[in-house]
Amino acid sequence: MEMLVIVAIVAVVALVGMPTLRHTSVNAVLDGNMRNPAALVEEEMLQGLDDTYHPAGDGDPEQYLSNQLEDVLGQAEGAARYINPRAGGPHSDAILNSASILADPSPTAPAVFITNNPSSGYEVFDSQPYETSRQLLIGSLVVHFNTARRSVDVFFVSQNGLKSAQVIRLPMDI
Repeated sequence: MEMLVIVAIVAVVALVGMPTLRHTSVNAVLDGNMRNPAALVEEEMLQGLDDTYHPAGDGDPEQYLSNQLEDVLGQAEGAARYINPRAGGPHSDAILNSASILADPSPTAPAVFITNNPSSGYEVFDSQPYETSRQLLIGSLVVHFNTARRSVDVFFVSQNGLKSAQVIRLPMDI
């Protein structure tokens, strides 16, 4: 009987602790992943690419930083390829370079969202009325071309659809 009580207590503790552990581990993965594209952004900025934002198909990767990031991240293979830990399926490694915020629930959240949309900026991300868009970006890394601050900001969207606790801000005038 005592053994049955111990097993029941352990099972209850495990059931309560598992979601918290999973939530913490996914955010830890995202936090670690945030540093790698930030280093890539800084490296590409040092190459002297133009930091004027251009969405997919609207700029030359050899000339514009946003297009170069899209190209380099999209060509990465194996362990170097970013995966959205919250997205499933074949598109969990998608790189989206768009000035538009997400509104369509049908696509899988991208692994990386490259944008200059002011509604996707770190300072306003949690306060904007675009709850659906924020939910569609859960698990995504956001590379935001912040023209107001003249920086490229890198952060991730947490399990709750909110911005990460910290942002890596790289000045455009390196």
